[in-house]
Amino acid sequence: MVLLRLSSLALSRSRFALSPLAETLGSTIVLGKPLPSDPWLASWYTKHRPALAAAVAADPFTCGLVELISATKWIPAFVAVPPSGNMSTTLAEELRAVAAASDEFVREELTRSCEHSWKRADLSFLTGRGWGARTAALLERMWDTCVALDWARRRALLERDLTYRAGLLAVHGWPKSLHRMGRRSAWRCVTRSNAAWLSCPSRPCSKRGPRSCKRRAPSFCGR
Repeated sequence: MVLLRLSSLALSRSRFALSPLAETLGSTIVLGKPLPSDPWLASWYTKHRPALAAAVAADPFTCGLVELISATKWIPAFVAVPPSGNMSTTLAEELRAVAAASDEFVREELTRSCEHSWKRADLSFLTGRGWGARTAALLERMWDTCVALDWARRRALLERDLTYRAGLLAVHGWPKSLHRMGRRSAWRCVTRSNAAWLSCPSRPCSKRGPRSCKRRAPSFCGR
């Protein structure tokens, strides 16, 4: 599992946030797999997977990108943008950060994704230029077709859960507030948290601290 190493300062600056981008990315990853990851997702997967196929059909870059991020333990940093607005972050704000990623940074992060993929992967799909902007365009399309119509309901559920967890944090601290937040996450000790993805290199968190980005299948995110 990913091990997030938190200093006392980083932990004190950690916070909960909502991220439409994390929800969209998570949905894209689920749809990028050959089969739904959980039985309860089967009907949603069947309904929306054609939209993903249509979105990537004309662009080898986006097709290869989805295949890679759906089969790797290293989610590239240029699509894992920490939300800047706490509970009020908008997708437009997050996509501006994705689009601003340089081609050099995109290649660097995708190289790491290839190294930690459980499938044979390479970067032959990196055709043309402007990969950050093309990624942002793909994610915006996936939002429009697969997430936007259901966002009000999802947001209400996530806000309710975060309100509950914020109360636990105020009274009991981080261990209680993160308890059962994800099926594959666990608190180890006062300055460590075990995140949801498997077998990835351990990563120290910056002094700004991690943000717990809520999705329907949430994980404790700390870039």
